[in-house]
Amino acid sequence: MSVAGLKKQFHKASQLLSEKISGAEGTKLDEDFLEMERKIEVTNKSVFDLLSKTTEYLQPNPVIVEPDRNQLSSITYNPLLTL
Repeated sequence: MSVAGLKKQFHKASQLLSEKISGAEGTKLDEDFLEMERKIEVTNKSVFDLLSKTTEYLQPNPVIVEPDRNQLSSITYNPLLTL
């Protein structure tokens, strides 16, 4: 964790502690912000799923995708047909 991230986490913890001690209410979020947050979470999940499926498509797992053994035995090497 970077120093900036550590400072942010420390600030959050100290703010929560001061709210609990003083009995102050935390900041309330309006409904538009909560709706936007839900949409962002759905979009984030969709992008993550798409990225993992794209990676799987471009670099398939050889254990999962096994070639047909009969087709491999019928393929022969011809040195005259090399590129």
